[in-house]
Amino acid sequence: MLDVIVIGTGPAGVLAALRAEAFGVKTALVTRDQFGGRAANDGPVPVRALAYAAGPLRDTRQLGRYGISVGEPCS
Repeated sequence: MLDVIVIGTGPAGVLAALRAEAFGVKTALVTRDQFGGRAANDGPVPVRALAYAAGPLRDTRQLGRYGISVGEPCS
């Protein structure tokens, strides 16, 4: 028999389950979708990762303004 059922595996749900376990409470952690919650899977975290990866590409495309060519053989 369980003492606590935590619904949702976002940061708050995981923390609640860990805290309950630390007190010796029998706990179940339940999620409907992916582990980690919306922020980790669909929200700010993936968006920031894509934005970070796009930065160097954007910078590389602007090098022509400074007379630097990329991807073309040197003459």
